[in-house]
Amino acid sequence: MHATRRAYLPGSQKPRGALENQVGNGPGHGSGRRKNTRSILRRLYVPEIIGAVFLFLALNIAQDATGLSPHILSWKRGRPLNEDFFVPYTITSKEQVSPTAFVLTIYPKSSRGDRPHPSVDFYRSTHVDSLSALFERPGLFKFYWPLHLRNTHSHGPALAAAWAHGLWSVEIRQPQLQVSRDYTPLPPRGGTPSAVEDEVRSGVLRLLIRRVDNGEVSTYLSGLSVGDDVDLRGPHLGYDVRARLGNGSGGEADDKVVFLAGGTGIASALQVASALLDRPAVPAAPQNEPTMSVIWANRRRADCEGLIGDGVGGGAIVEQLAELQARHSGKFTVRCTVDEERTFIKDADIASAVGPAVRGRVAPVVSSADCRLHAQEWVAARPGRELPGEEKCQCEAPDGHRGAGGKNLFFVSGPDGFIETYAGAKRWAGGQELQGGVGGLLGRLMRRDPEFWRNWLVLKL
Repeated sequence: MHATRRAYLPGSQKPRGALENQVGNGPGHGSGRRKNTRSILRRLYVPEIIGAVFLFLALNIAQDATGLSPHILSWKRGRPLNEDFFVPYTITSKEQVSPTAFVLTIYPKSSRGDRPHPSVDFYRSTHVDSLSALFERPGLFKFYWPLHLRNTHSHGPALAAAWAHGLWSVEIRQPQLQVSRDYTPLPPRGGTPSAVEDEVRSGVLRLLIRRVDNGEVSTYLSGLSVGDDVDLRGPHLGYDVRARLGNGSGGEADDKVVFLAGGTGIASALQVASALLDRPAVPAAPQNEPTMSVIWANRRRADCEGLIGDGVGGGAIVEQLAELQARHSGKFTVRCTVDEERTFIKDADIASAVGPAVRGRVAPVVSSADCRLHAQEWVAARPGRELPGEEKCQCEAPDGHRGAGGKNLFFVSGPDGFIETYAGAKRWAGGQELQGGVGGLLGRLMRRDPEFWRNWLVLKL
């Protein structure tokens, strides 16, 4: 009798061949996995996916339409800049521009992941804030970006309003002594609207700081390094420069802006130049564009190297001033004086900047009671900022109607001693700093020729 031999695996009651056959055709085999994958794919419902995408877009549209987007951004990316509470910023760059001055570049602390990246140009060129804007801004590729993908920080609305206003500052706190000081942000390089848009969306700010002996805040900032945090509050809006200058109100003559800037006061001059020349509120005819002359006073030659002598050297501020002169040839001029070389600002320098009296220019008929924008007497009794809802032109035009006023503007910005020397001291009243009357060198010039200076408004920053 022939016997059949069967081999069994240890612990198994089935022959080896039977077990191998089961393994080869069972659910663990590769062909079985492919069948399971296909069955999973069959269970996916494409309409449900499309519906979820449209629901996601609808929620973003609703957030924009109801004005909830800024609040959601605040919740996701931190409290926005405001005039009541300090918010943290982080130093990302510290550039020395002279032996005593440096430029700090700072970003919102909670937005380190939201800084501009190589795709920011693609974002800016393709982004629209609403679906209706797809038809208002035609282009080959335009996208409605969901809120969480937008390269916009919660500080965006406040910064956009500040740059649109033109002249503004932020407040930095020294945390140990609990004292603060206002600093004027530098406008972005290049002067284009897209450059401003980039900085608004990211929340970046550039500040010119000069270390002053016994200066609590400047000494504190000079000791910080890249990666350290600073506390900011603001923006604090300054004067409405465009409203006071008017819009070609001087007849055939161009409106003029003269700026005496002492030290870091050049930052305010750059803001005004950027607002009036780079981003005018209303496009004006070339013959009505304002002209701006800046005289920058510094203690040492190194502070403005590149603007004097052979024109070689200079830091970021000198380069930005040179860019403005190149962009607005004939409309923007700047010269530098140096205390250590005894080249102080004199009467002749101011006379050259303001120019001769212009025949036929009609000054607005104003009084301290009539116009809070253009009356020197009224400006003297108020702080150096705008009061929302209060500033309306009451100048009377030659044809009898009101609201057509405008004056040439003469700014003086810098340390208190510099302002007092050239425009008279500010004064304190009611717990706040007021402009005060015009004194100093400008006061003497105004008393010497009051009729000519009726066309000018002096503002201390």
